[in-house]
Amino acid sequence: MDKYKKIGIGSLALLISLIAVFFSHFYIRGFSLGTIILNYLNIPIQDQIFSVVLFILAFVIGYKNKKDLFAIAGKNIAFGFIVLYLFFIIIGCIQQF
Repeated sequence: MDKYKKIGIGSLALLISLIAVFFSHFYIRGFSLGTIILNYLNIPIQDQIFSVVLFILAFVIGYKNKKDLFAIAGKNIAFGFIVLYLFFIIIGCIQQF
């Protein structure tokens, strides 16, 4: 029996989560990295929506491949950011009333 976890598909969960964090929360000259990349690629979508999609993807990959190295860490980071985004959406909706 192997007691060490191996790198596999689940290991991408951490990488995707970190990419999503940098994509939406790393700013260069007042613009997020995601905005710069999406404008360069001429893709008309907001960087926050794209990062939420990446967080959901990371969560699903981490959840389905729990036995891989870094899968649980990536899943937990993605879950944390998804919960924060949902919390802020709910707070924003409540403030409008």
